[in-house]
Amino acid sequence: MPIQREFLDWQSSPLAVAAENLRARCQHESELDLSQVIVVVPGGRAGRRLLEILVALAEEKNLVLTPPEIVTPEKFPELLYQAKWPFADTLTQQLAWTDSLRSVPPPALKSFLPFPPEPNDWPRWLAVAETLRRLHVELAADGLNCREVLSGAQTVEGFGEHQRWHALCELQQLYLTTLDRYQLWDVQTARLVAIKQREIATDKQVVLLGTVDLNRAQRQMLDQIAGRVTSLVVAPPEMAERFDAHGCLVPSQWTQAPLALADNQIERVDGPAEQAEAVTRWLASLNGRYRADEIAIGLPDDKLVPQIERQLAQHGLVGRYGAGRPLAETGPCRLLKAAAEYAARRRYRDLAALVRHPDVYEWITAAQKKQKTGEKDQKCCLDALDRYAAERLPARLDPERLAKDEKAADVLALYERMEELIAPFNGSSLPLADWAEPLRKFLTIVYGQKPLDRTDRADRDLCKALQLLSDSLDQLSLVPSALQPKLDVRQACQVLLSDLAGESIPPPAEESAIELLGWLDLPLDDAPAAIVTTFNEGLVPSSTTADAFLPNRLREALGLMHNDRRLARDAYAVSLLSASRRDFKLIVAHRDTEGNPLPPSRLLFLTDPERLVRRALTFFGEPPQAAARRNLLLPQAAAPPPRSRLAPPKLPQRAKPITELSVTKFRDYIACPYRFYLRHLLALESLADDADELDGGAFGELVHKVLANFGRAEDAKEVRVTTDPKRIADYLDYQLDRQAAGWFGPKHARAAVVVQLEQIRLRMHAFAQWQAGRARDGWRIVFSEDAEDKNVFTAPFKVDGIAFTLRGRIDRIDFHETLGRLAVLDYKTADRGDAPQRTHRRGDDWIDLQMPLYRHLVRTIKLAASVPADAPIDLGYVLLPLDLKCVGLAPAEWDDAVLLSADLKAMEIVRSLREQRFPGPCQPPPEFFDELAAICHDRCIGAWCVAEGEAT
Repeated sequence: MPIQREFLDWQSSPLAVAAENLRARCQHESELDLSQVIVVVPGGRAGRRLLEILVALAEEKNLVLTPPEIVTPEKFPELLYQAKWPFADTLTQQLAWTDSLRSVPPPALKSFLPFPPEPNDWPRWLAVAETLRRLHVELAADGLNCREVLSGAQTVEGFGEHQRWHALCELQQLYLTTLDRYQLWDVQTARLVAIKQREIATDKQVVLLGTVDLNRAQRQMLDQIAGRVTSLVVAPPEMAERFDAHGCLVPSQWTQAPLALADNQIERVDGPAEQAEAVTRWLASLNGRYRADEIAIGLPDDKLVPQIERQLAQHGLVGRYGAGRPLAETGPCRLLKAAAEYAARRRYRDLAALVRHPDVYEWITAAQKKQKTGEKDQKCCLDALDRYAAERLPARLDPERLAKDEKAADVLALYERMEELIAPFNGSSLPLADWAEPLRKFLTIVYGQKPLDRTDRADRDLCKALQLLSDSLDQLSLVPSALQPKLDVRQACQVLLSDLAGESIPPPAEESAIELLGWLDLPLDDAPAAIVTTFNEGLVPSSTTADAFLPNRLREALGLMHNDRRLARDAYAVSLLSASRRDFKLIVAHRDTEGNPLPPSRLLFLTDPERLVRRALTFFGEPPQAAARRNLLLPQAAAPPPRSRLAPPKLPQRAKPITELSVTKFRDYIACPYRFYLRHLLALESLADDADELDGGAFGELVHKVLANFGRAEDAKEVRVTTDPKRIADYLDYQLDRQAAGWFGPKHARAAVVVQLEQIRLRMHAFAQWQAGRARDGWRIVFSEDAEDKNVFTAPFKVDGIAFTLRGRIDRIDFHETLGRLAVLDYKTADRGDAPQRTHRRGDDWIDLQMPLYRHLVRTIKLAASVPADAPIDLGYVLLPLDLKCVGLAPAEWDDAVLLSADLKAMEIVRSLREQRFPGPCQPPPEFFDELAAICHDRCIGAWCVAEGEAT
């Protein structure tokens, strides 16, 4: 008896019609007993929704419901036969494939895998094994093995992969033999054996609901129980010729048939933002005719989900993405990855990631509370870690070095805390299953004492994530011990997390939420209004053009899933959506989320010739002029917007006037008094530990330390006066190595920092050439900054008869006995190597007063007795730029009148400081205040009035 086909009305909800069909079949008086029915649905969501509809139907009819067994096509074959051995799970299959791969001699493996992974690179071996496993699954789904592919490929013109497929045949046989050795059954092979031996049987009725694309093995199973199978085809009876005996699509009947799509059901827009706008515009056009649960948004491109969710939220709507949050993005999975990375490699970067994991931070804080230390102490500890990292840029933390550094006590305490946390991982390589207990113990340390509320969504997701991880750890023990590789903790976590890669945690149901569905879930959804985004080629239909093993021509020859089958499947889906939805819309995008151009779906051109030409002109021409998008951050009334409440904070008045200032800080006041106040009077600063190399300030500081010691150290006394550049360079090399070892440690500098040290060395050698010439010209160093001494020089600077003090440090002072002149010099390590005129003046205006004010500080410094106290002063930079040819002196060529104008500018600033004039932040913002950008609202929507500090 053949399979019975029944065609359901597709102008109504397919699931509701199917539920009514099942009721009509199985209702007996007041009972709806479906216990002897297996319903096969295309996806899990359709199954869950069908059950909900059956429950509602039974309540409406006052029936006692015994639900059916609802399964997907991937699961139902195992209901039709008895397996002789336990099935190998996915991880065991991967390891069996890996064992087979590694047992093949390299020459034989070369045709398939010319560059195999290193012997101990187990994650890569498993990645190759997963590729083979997926290939094996796909072939077996259509009743094929590698040998049959090789045979069928003879009909494909130009096929040249015979040697490769011979190797795959041998590998497949080795894989099956490996599982046999452990008395495990490969589920795909078990199905084929059951079909071949005609073991398929069931005493239940099988109902296929909308399963229009079953593979060959599934259909062969159904043929053996055809008398118990009913296929509910969601399509009108007049389309019967488009479906085969199993209720599956006949591709040739769908790839040419026109689709009943009206032009007004299709809209072309530019990019993701315009797609989101189009969605909310369409929702508004529905005029409240539907509840939220009666609307569905189809998302063939899941990268668009965040954009759609934000757009809905800005309009006061809620979107629920049914696929949920990937398990890999949950806290426990991220924690395992971070902890394993640190335990295996001990890099500082991994330690920082581990410490900043929210659950680790909470664990540390909870432990501190037990020890009667507050959260404030912990924050200080994290600040200390940031500060240490910013200054030292360690590749790794050295506990011995930390113990010797009094300033690093908090860092050492945090390091020891992390060592305590990862103690379960402090082992050598272990068999995979042996890692289950240490991993479980680690998770228990962090989460074991954490109170959880299952009614809270975050806690619910955490519970679910921990449960999935626990189940996966349990599964490790099921892998035969002989197949288990010895792994370090990092590799073990990679294996564990890759095994969970497809898992996700769906959000809880919300009545007020609009469902966001994947393309394959959409056709059988029962929402009467639906809109589909990104209706573009490559997504609808998807296509495979670069398969490493099964290119499209070979797929067609073998009858595997190929591009025409995908096209037919999606043509049917569009037809079903168009027929069953009272409101239906397709959005065609011009660009994807990364800005790449997108062609329209070919399904749009399955229409009559006249409309085809019209659509081609529309969709391949210039994109339409985008309508102005509504700014959801502004009120919609025509009246001027009210003043923003997000103004930069007002600055408090200081109780005491400012009576002294460093000469370097005048520049900041000139640039922006408001930001000057934040940086220097409130001492605001930013800390970060993500630098990969020395920033400009740290690079310059290291150079200054080297040159400061050259200028003042006793052991450099003779070197300072020599005219031999090699001798100077040798000393500078010695000082650079000494300073770097003390700063970064002899073994723990990052690679990028090592490169920077060599760049400094090159600049020091160029400096040595200049310094030797400087000595030949008769200049000698009479003062050099002490880099270790934090004291600074001060000089009186009366303004309007009121005392004021200038403070500062000077890098170097030279004296020329013959000329009787002093030279006040500043070392500058900026790559560009700007002269003092460029850094201090813009046109006729002063933008920095540092060097002119040095004149006042110099007179307070006690120099050698041989240096006249009133000697004339020259000012300049010693440039140490990227271009080594430019290393040398850049004098400040300012006459007395210009220098006097600098003093007048300084007096003007002193008066402003006394009067506490700190107007709102300047716009546009100066270049060197990035750490204050958020407070000053730099580069934000709107502008700020400097005088009033208000939004305009």
